[in-house]
Amino acid sequence: MNRWLCFLWCLAACAPSDKTPPVDEGIEDCIDDIQSVGDTIPALAEFEAVVHEYMVEYAIPNGNVAFMTGDDELVLNRSYTYSCGGEITDGHRTDEPEPTTPASRFRIGSISKLLTATAAHVLVQDETIDLALTDALVDHIDIVPSVDIDGDTVVETRDDRVVDITVLNALQHRTGWNCRDETDIHYMEDPSAADFRIVDAHASAGTEISLPIEIDHLIGYTAGYPLAHPPGTKKNYCSIGYIMLGEIFESATGQSYAE
Repeated sequence: MNRWLCFLWCLAACAPSDKTPPVDEGIEDCIDDIQSVGDTIPALAEFEAVVHEYMVEYAIPNGNVAFMTGDDELVLNRSYTYSCGGEITDGHRTDEPEPTTPASRFRIGSISKLLTATAAHVLVQDETIDLALTDALVDHIDIVPSVDIDGDTVVETRDDRVVDITVLNALQHRTGWNCRDETDIHYMEDPSAADFRIVDAHASAGTEISLPIEIDHLIGYTAGYPLAHPPGTKKNYCSIGYIMLGEIFESATGQSYAE
């Protein structure tokens, strides 16, 4: 148990961001109201206290924590439910959340990025796979605009710097596209959350697509945006880089992402 292979924390609420309001003073008393289920490990008491504080600070109603050793042995599987009697206000919980158990299922969300990053390094080290961290994304997949950012015409050009985006840039969220700073003139809504906008953009351009949209549509929509920064220069959390990596894995291995 002296080394951990994997630490996964699945949450039913979004991870904290700069838009998450802090809890009111006095809410810290609610830590005692967190219900925990599953076997405890005394040596991890300090860690569990941090989990409780984190859930209270960001008003996270449900969570699961699992630890595995390098031998794939599950040594910790704990669940947590936080409600504080359902009395939290000012943007926080006012209802009683459904109790969490170690068997509770959560949407995987961005935890899939950990799997994608791990897969990238495994494939790079596989001598039978033609893939390197320094490879340009366009060496493996097409990144061609399908509709422009206003959604009224089909674009035939892309930012010239897209050809410089590497596998490593995508892994580090340094593609150059901006999905976070809405004050930036080149701000782009994260394509993974822009399904309806992408459908409308295609409709305005005279092409009909339906939900759920294909990954090619996500990539084509993204390619119509100019980069806010040169590739590799600035970190900007955005799902599109990892979506493109998934496509590259399928191209390099001949297998689906799930396989």
